[in-house]
Amino acid sequence: MTFGVYLGLQELGLPLDSIEVVSFGNLEFASLFHHKLSAIMQNPQYIGEIVGDLLIRRLGGDNNEIENRILVPELVPIGV
Repeated sequence: MTFGVYLGLQELGLPLDSIEVVSFGNLEFASLFHHKLSAIMQNPQYIGEIVGDLLIRRLGGDNNEIENRILVPELVPIGV
């Protein structure tokens, strides 16, 4: 989707540095951009560990109250 934003700007003849783009997740092709780009990063391994732990506990008969977990993502500048 991020790549599409840059392609759309080019097709419209707009300068690529006229906006700042924030992507969701790691962009393996981010080094191809010569413009500002940031990403909201999550840790899928950590999320999987939490979900796995909760699932195992539920399957084991733990019927306690619903747990709310807040997992704070990280904003990472990955462009110029």
